[in-house]
Amino acid sequence: FRATDVCGNARLVLEPSIARPAATKLRKAMVMTIDETDKEASAYALELFAQHPEPTGRLLFVLNGLQERFRYLPASACEVIASELGLEDSDVRAFASAFRNYSLDPVGRVVVEVCDGAACHAAGAEKLIAKLEGQLGIKCGTTSDDGLFTLRTVRCVGSCSAAPITVIEGDVRGHMRISQMGDLISQIKGLANE
Repeated sequence: FRATDVCGNARLVLEPSIARPAATKLRKAMVMTIDETDKEASAYALELFAQHPEPTGRLLFVLNGLQERFRYLPASACEVIASELGLEDSDVRAFASAFRNYSLDPVGRVVVEVCDGAACHAAGAEKLIAKLEGQLGIKCGTTSDDGLFTLRTVRCVGSCSAAPITVIEGDVRGHMRISQMGDLISQIKGLANE
């Protein structure tokens, strides 16, 4: 994928995403919501293109706007983006999948991330993940059936000296221990009920 039409003279070649967490159960439960969201997202993508007519940075502007509003990139919006930029839908999705801040699947009301980079892994990230999986009732890389929680790992958040790290809705928490997980889980469930 070459992004010269989007990023001016810059050239970017991306490999397509090989695997993404499946959200099949959530999709089935949210079919009506997703269909309605797809229509709204398509219209909003066109609005965003109208707000940013300059070719430089246009793709990122639209992706950022969609992610902020919908918390994921609806498929129909990716199709609109591809059409507007003269790209394939798969190119847009591959580009978005290269960035941690974009989600191609619906995410829960509360996104819980555990860093599994080298330092965090060595400091016990796997134990934190296992505890969160048990308490939230979901496997890492999935979203709960009720759409409240998404649990996933991230490669590195850049705070290795505070390993292991959890990130709850963007709030970075360091030096996490199993003994602290009860309080953390209560906070997570409280966020979901707000």
